[in-house]
Amino acid sequence: MARADLVKEVGGFNDDYFYASEESELCLKITDLGYLLAVLPSCAVWHKISQTMKTGSEIIVYYVYRNRLLFIRNNSTKFGLRETLAILQLYIFSFLSYLLKQRNLPAVRGLVRGVIDFRRGIKGVGRYKPVLQADRT
Repeated sequence: MARADLVKEVGGFNDDYFYASEESELCLKITDLGYLLAVLPSCAVWHKISQTMKTGSEIIVYYVYRNRLLFIRNNSTKFGLRETLAILQLYIFSFLSYLLKQRNLPAVRGLVRGVIDFRRGIKGVGRYKPVLQADRT
């Protein structure tokens, strides 16, 4: 929770993201202004999740992995070879885990497409807009 005027002051949510990381960037902007963040463990938010957006689905994995890269690009102050190798290691490990351990081919597709679309500069809802619009009906 944040005051509306504070959210407006930092520019609100970044439309480059969809589904994941926009709240992290908002929190980062707020802390950059000197505010402290707090966690209220007694509070809960429940989201209605469609089958399209269930955990481990192609679409969820796509947004999580693409948006991580967007977040790093948008907010890192130092990103050298060491950091690049760490991200590469994480993505390879995740790819192999989805493929070999979980045998989740949709998640593999989501991860690969997320990286490809990040490189292509695709932001926001991106390639899954038609699917998500159809899911609403």
